[in-house]
Amino acid sequence: MTNSFRPLLALSAAALLLSSCSTVNKALDRGLNVFRSQEKSPDSSAPASPDGPAALAQENSPYNTALMLVEFNGVKRKVVFQLNPKVAPKTVANFKKLASSGFYDGLAFHRAIKNYIVQTGDPTSRNEAQKDQWGLSDVGYKLPPELSGLHTKGALAMARPGDLAAPDKSASGSQFYVALRTQKNLDGAYSVFGQVTQGLDVLEALSAVPVDTNDTPLRRVNIKSIRLLPPDSPDLLPDPAERKKTKPDSEKGFFEKFIERIW
Repeated sequence: MTNSFRPLLALSAAALLLSSCSTVNKALDRGLNVFRSQEKSPDSSAPASPDGPAALAQENSPYNTALMLVEFNGVKRKVVFQLNPKVAPKTVANFKKLASSGFYDGLAFHRAIKNYIVQTGDPTSRNEAQKDQWGLSDVGYKLPPELSGLHTKGALAMARPGDLAAPDKSASGSQFYVALRTQKNLDGAYSVFGQVTQGLDVLEALSAVPVDTNDTPLRRVNIKSIRLLPPDSPDLLPDPAERKKTKPDSEKGFFEKFIERIW
C-alpha cells in the first residue's frame, strides 16, 4: 500500500468508528431509557413550570385506587392500580388530576416490550395519523423526581427522557409505564408511584402483541377510561370470567386454560 492511500484509509476508518458509536449509543439509549430516545421540542404554549402539577392537587379525588379499562382485541378488560402517595406524593397528585379530568381516556399504549414494560400517556396517540410521533410528547411540563419506589413486578412508574435531557431525572408529566417483572436496575432512576393489584395478566398479554420498530403495537390497544374509586367499589370486582382464575394466564399450562374455557 502506498503512502498516498494511508490518509484516506485513516479518514475512512475514523468515519466508520464514529458511525458505529452513534448507532450503539442510540441502541443503548432506546433500551435503557423508558421514554423514547428522541424527544419532541417543548410546546411553548404548554405549562413549563414543575409547580404546575402541585397547584392542581387541591382538585384531586381523595381515593388512591384507580380502575383502568383497556380495550384489547375488541374486549374491555380491567386493570386496577393502587397509588402510593407516601412514596411519591407529587407524582400521585398529578396522575389523579389527569385521570379525573379524562386526560387518559382514548389514549393508546404506544410501547410494548414482552415481559419488560408497557407504556402509555402520550396525547398524540389519540391520532393514528401521528403514529410515528407516539412516545415523543406529553402534557408539556416535567415532574420533580421521587425516586424511592421499587420496580417490583407490576410497579407503576412515570417515564422520562434520557439523562442528557433530564439530568436530574425529572419525569414526564403524563407518560407512565408498568414493569412486568422485577427490575432492580431501574430503582432510583424513575418515579414509581403505585402497583398493579388486578389485571397484570392483561398487560402481560399486551406486551406480547406484534410491534413495529418503535415497539408500538401494530393493532391499537386503547384506554377506554381511568377512574378513581373507593377501595370497596363494586366496579373493582373482577369480571365473572376473571373470578375463577387462580393465577395469571401466562403462568398456566394448556390443561388449566382448557378447563377454564369449558367450566
